[in-house]
Amino acid sequence: MKNANVFVDVDLTLVDANGKLLEGAREGLTKLKEQGCHVFVLSSCGVNY
Repeated sequence: MKNANVFVDVDLTLVDANGKLLEGAREGLTKLKEQGCHVFVLSSCGVNY
């Protein structure tokens, strides 16, 4: 999967409604990075979020 582009939404995908990182999110992103993927994290709240 090296060099694969992975786009992930932050809101309710990686963090809950209170802004807490969801269980497994960190581990999942770490595994993608270790496999050589390019991970792009997006939010509908904008760059300041």
